[in-house]
Amino acid sequence: MSPPSFDDELTTLSDADLEETRQRLRIELSTIAHWRRLVRARVDLTIAQATPPAQLGARLHEFMTLSAHTTAQISAVSDKVLTAHTMYSVTDLPELKHCEVALSDYERAIRRALMNVTNELVARHTQPPH
Repeated sequence: MSPPSFDDELTTLSDADLEETRQRLRIELSTIAHWRRLVRARVDLTIAQATPPAQLGARLHEFMTLSAHTTAQISAVSDKVLTAHTMYSVTDLPELKHCEVALSDYERAIRRALMNVTNELVARHTQPPH
């Protein structure tokens, strides 16, 4: 079965088709959540790359001596985290904001469709038999 569009008349679908549609809509909500996390991470990485933090341990050397092992560990963390394998530009931020808005709009539409399908199933199962 191909999933119905949001404009399809739900009353023409069988209970099995409605259940499958509900399942597909719930899966799509999960997919949207994943994409939203990816966009948010990209925004965070873009901002972090534009404004990197101070070097780990830099403010402590005047007050305490860090062991060679600790110094090596924090240096390795800095090298791994601050090495730019991919360059992100702050000029991407407006487009990323647009992505967030588009995903929000899409999520609302999917939630509305899920509510409509659920309401149709509930209505069918609460009607007295003929």
